[in-house]
Amino acid sequence: MGRSSNSLMMTKAFIMLDAFIWLAFGGIVGLGFHPALPEDLQIRWVIAGITLLVSVMLFTGYRMLQKKMAVAFYPLLGLLVLISLLTFMDQFGYSDLFILFMHLIPILLLIKDRSFYLGLENDLRTPS
Repeated sequence: MGRSSNSLMMTKAFIMLDAFIWLAFGGIVGLGFHPALPEDLQIRWVIAGITLLVSVMLFTGYRMLQKKMAVAFYPLLGLLVLISLLTFMDQFGYSDLFILFMHLIPILLLIKDRSFYLGLENDLRTPS
């Protein structure tokens, strides 16, 4: 893996942790344990479904990064950026700040190691 193996491992760990956070949040919302959401069952299930979908997408992106599939890089990066931007769409609190950092760290790490994920690292070497 080379000199950046720690950042590669950290990126994957943050993405996996993020997927588990969204999975847990979806469960909390779906079971009605989130106090700030409406009591309407349909609204709760739509929100729970969306969060579970995000969790699946993050886990899929993680698995594709594990297999070094370059096609996963831009969609995963886009998903993390989109979720980061959506964090600002309502009242911003400490939990939102935590979630924002949970997305910004892998975004920065993905960008830092983009040549590895896109399979360009061999192209950057000088011929011997």
